[in-house]
Amino acid sequence: MMRGLAHCTVLALMLNVAPVVAKEAIATPYELVRTLQRVQDRIALGSTQAHHAQRKLLQHIAGRFTTVDPVAWREPRNVRALAIFLLSGGNPKVGRRIYAGGIAEEGDRELIKATLAYAEGRKSTATKLLRAIEPMSLPASLGGHVALVKSGLYHKTNPKKSMVYLDMARLLMPGTLIEEAALRRGMAAAGNDGNLVRFEQLAAQYLKRFVSSAYSADFDAKFSLYVVKLSFLEEAARQSRFEAMVVGLKPSRLRKLYLSLARNAVIAGQLSQASFAANRAS
Repeated sequence: MMRGLAHCTVLALMLNVAPVVAKEAIATPYELVRTLQRVQDRIALGSTQAHHAQRKLLQHIAGRFTTVDPVAWREPRNVRALAIFLLSGGNPKVGRRIYAGGIAEEGDRELIKATLAYAEGRKSTATKLLRAIEPMSLPASLGGHVALVKSGLYHKTNPKKSMVYLDMARLLMPGTLIEEAALRRGMAAAGNDGNLVRFEQLAAQYLKRFVSSAYSADFDAKFSLYVVKLSFLEEAARQSRFEAMVVGLKPSRLRKLYLSLARNAVIAGQLSQASFAANRAS
């Protein structure tokens, strides 16, 4: 127990995140991944420290996984932790080594085979293997990850199916980085599909729930692009709703957003939208 606490304290100091982490003993795979998810949730809330720490933590977990007693991988929650690790950008070589060492349950083996295919970039194989895995049949902390990944696999081939999985990811893991990513991607997918109502709903939710996310710059860029593409600011009523959506943004970010809108509108030949955005920026 003391060794675990000491390890956790060192980890918290190394990452400079979440003092609460240091209060727990981290000795098992599922506990390590639970810490990763806490760090990821801080990213969704705008912690730049957590954002920078995530890669270090993934490397640390990879090292720890290689030293875990193989018996640990007979426990389903540790296997699920390995799957989350792989879907979060963890080193697939570590997952491949653990898989080769043997995983007891057939269902768990299929799960790791699928997540390994995704982590190793074998998209067609990942799509085939993940097709048989239903996110709603899994614990929420894993099901949300699987739903988000499946949405990406169907993004180009079946946009409507992709949106179903994005909604599923949000349902399973509210308030987390998974929901943040699902809202951000869903907003872009709705914009690309020309679904103005859906676009507005998801953008408004994002700006209400994750306005300070470490990935907000990506959201702003896509938001600006699709606002122009959908001619969202052509009507006075929608201009008012737009301003209500972005009212909580810091002045510097809001100015940058309006300038981006003006630039995109000029490029698209949407002069009325360009004028509206330029006037607001000034």
